[in-house]
Amino acid sequence: MRSSAVILAAAVLAATSATWAGVGDLTYLEAVPGDARALETATFQAVAHRLATADADSGTTSPKAVVGHFMLGGRNMAAAIDAKAADAKTPDVVRFDISGEGKFSDQNTFPVRRRDSAPKEMTLLEFGPVVLKVREGDRDIPLVINGSYYRQQNNRYLFMQVQLAAQGQCRFGQKVFAVRVLEGSGNLRLGDQAKVDKRMRRLPTGDRVLIASADGSFKEPRSALLGQLVRVDDAWYRVSMDADAMKVQAEPAAVKGGKVRVAHSQWAATFVGQTGCLSLQGGAEPIEVPADEYVIVDYRETAASEGEGGAGTLVRGGQRELYTGKAKKFTVPAGQTVDVAVGSPLKAEVTASVKERAVTFSLAVSDASGAAVDYAMNAKGKRLPEPNLLVEDANGKEVYRCTLEYG
Repeated sequence: MRSSAVILAAAVLAATSATWAGVGDLTYLEAVPGDARALETATFQAVAHRLATADADSGTTSPKAVVGHFMLGGRNMAAAIDAKAADAKTPDVVRFDISGEGKFSDQNTFPVRRRDSAPKEMTLLEFGPVVLKVREGDRDIPLVINGSYYRQQNNRYLFMQVQLAAQGQCRFGQKVFAVRVLEGSGNLRLGDQAKVDKRMRRLPTGDRVLIASADGSFKEPRSALLGQLVRVDDAWYRVSMDADAMKVQAEPAAVKGGKVRVAHSQWAATFVGQTGCLSLQGGAEPIEVPADEYVIVDYRETAASEGEGGAGTLVRGGQRELYTGKAKKFTVPAGQTVDVAVGSPLKAEVTASVKERAVTFSLAVSDASGAAVDYAMNAKGKRLPEPNLLVEDANGKEVYRCTLEYG
């Protein structure tokens, strides 16, 4: 039987310098890299609901301390929102109990930050990054955790984002690239390969590999789910990982391909096919893809934002259409180039519903493929202004005017 224990330690905001024994070897990341945004593609979550007042013998300090239980990779754990001093007016620490029994000490205690932008009637605290080390046999597996605590009246939640990653080097043909493998299944174990639904009704899940640029940077990495195709230097590969040996390798793959052309200068998306799943990014020029039938999800488009001095962003998930079987499909034959309509221009449709003497107007926005748009932001990262609605009669006389709200 393997022993299992958990240790917490404060995390650092700089990457640890990993020492690799050789090409193909992986080492767990025990800190948050400077380019941490590259880890956002594989984050799983843990949520503690029904937080209750801590027991008198729990080891907490404040009489107002609350405790929540949550599952992390099949393990029952507990966390407490507490204060260092019994007479503190507001919480200032979070405590973790690795046994899940609700017994706390100062050893696994970390400061929390209050978000000042929260409304006065709401308590919103944040903590992390901290590193949680899960002991499996003779190996420590470090998890990077960021969390938040929310309270408004009787509603209280403790929410955590958890990341597990390993870094090393992998050979692709004649070249060696830095790579990271990210845990994406929520089982606290690396090496899970993605499984594809041939009906294209489910988004494949599994661990993900990021492939650095030639300069070793992960700011704009190539990305693929383990076991799925990824294109590196005009050749196709499948990356796999041996979790027990902490090894990674890329095998060349023979692929009959075609090309897709998306008429936008900068975009990224997931192409879900009958035989595989691709994480792609490109511009207006055609890009290589395996011949297959596809559905596009998680589409993101970036374009110049007029008058903002930067780039705006359009995001359209498309997962609702995927799960319901209503997503628009297209086929890429071998040796052919296919133009794909997705993203802008957008289509706005106003609908009205009448109940007794009340009329409710709604505005739905869809992209060129017909999928609902999740949101659009300007260059400053803010949502676009709320649209104005004007209703006129048959003679062009104004009947009603209002501003539609997001919701």
